[in-house]
Amino acid sequence: NVALSAFYGDASSPFKGRVYQESLTNNSAYLKGKINDYLPQGGTCICCSENNAYNLLATSNSSRQKFVIVMSDGIPTHTCQANNGCTGTRDGTPSNEGLWLGYGAGCYGGLDDCEVNDCLCASQNAEWSSCRAKNELNAVVYSIGFGPVALCSMANNTLRDIAECGGGDYYSSDNA
Repeated sequence: NVALSAFYGDASSPFKGRVYQESLTNNSAYLKGKINDYLPQGGTCICCSENNAYNLLATSNSSRQKFVIVMSDGIPTHTCQANNGCTGTRDGTPSNEGLWLGYGAGCYGGLDDCEVNDCLCASQNAEWSSCRAKNELNAVVYSIGFGPVALCSMANNTLRDIAECGGGDYYSSDNA
């Protein structure tokens, strides 16, 4: 069984981080069709999607192996913190959106975020969510970076940390 949890940011204020979810299914044609319908909408709430995946896997058969594959440009623009440092379980559902780091924090998801710490808390949220999936569900978390990740230390560090904490591997490609 496979589920999809896509993350995006609202196109207008307040730019909350959200997820689009397809529940666990073995219908590969249906899932491929949904993936082909995806359109880039801006915003990267990696922790939202990881926490959504956690919720999906927590209700699945406990005897099955669990895997999470995070695919992203690696620059998280939304955080899941809930007044407890750089940890949190916001999952991108309408009642529990991710928090945008744009205004004031300066994390917009562009290449100018590659060598600064404006997105650091969101990056730590993504790592924390990966650790949580591994430690609490024994899920292995892999990450795949696409786009100019080779030129972006923030992206590489975020995706590498996600895979390392999740007990998986990190792969990158400049070709989505």
